[in-house]
Amino acid sequence: MLLALGLTLDLAQILRLAEQPRALVLGLLVRWILGPAIAVGVCLLVHPPGPTALGLVLVGCCPLGTPVPAVVRAARGDVALGLALTAATNLASPVLLPLLLAAGSLVLGLEQSVRPGALGSTALRIAAVVMVPTVLGMAMRRSWPGFARAIEPKVTPFALVMIAAIVAGLLLTSREHVVASLVQSGAIALTMNVLALGVAMLLGRVARVAPAEQVAVVLAAGLFNFGLHAFVSLTLLRDARVLLPAVAYGILMWVTATGVAVRARRRGSGEPEVLASRTGQAAG
Repeated sequence: MLLALGLTLDLAQILRLAEQPRALVLGLLVRWILGPAIAVGVCLLVHPPGPTALGLVLVGCCPLGTPVPAVVRAARGDVALGLALTAATNLASPVLLPLLLAAGSLVLGLEQSVRPGALGSTALRIAAVVMVPTVLGMAMRRSWPGFARAIEPKVTPFALVMIAAIVAGLLLTSREHVVASLVQSGAIALTMNVLALGVAMLLGRVARVAPAEQVAVVLAAGLFNFGLHAFVSLTLLRDARVLLPAVAYGILMWVTATGVAVRARRRGSGEPEVLASRTGQAAG
């Protein structure tokens, strides 16, 4: 899915967002500051067990899930902004994720779980997982633009099918873990998710960004990269208990994201003329 993201990524399109960067900056702040802050704040109030708290903080520190642009498109939001936020947060994750996770762990007294000395190797491993397929996709787009333009319309359906398959597979193959995660941390995960969506929506209105941009920013606040969370939990932290809160959050976030998308479509906030012009520029 990161390879597919790279195939749809047009640097010129993203650079055009820098001309009016308010929504882009807001989306990055929502993901990198609001997400970790809400996770740490909720954990300070609720005092969950150490592995659960670490898993929730890791949720807040993860970049956007790669299907976010597809969901933004389905919600008639600003697809260019969704792509830019997804790419920027994923490409910056090798540096920011370890630092944010270490800072959140320190605040919660979980510093023994995240060793500062391991941040360098953690960053390199995350970089390999995230950047290699994304950059490969971008290189393919640059080398074979006709192929990239032909496959781009298929990326959204592919991503949505992948989401459904992953969620269905998780529910079927790991029923016991899903039930345990929902019982143990479902309420906390839902609280985090709803808070993130609500605050992002409020900030979008205060910042007076366009309605289509608000859709992208709100979805960016609620959807995280579950695959990267699993990689960090199981491979780097080597603790399956850290993954359980992400399972609960990962299931619930698609329920709330669907609600956001349906609400946005009903309100007609997609501004089709803006999306059409940006998509046309990207194709060109």
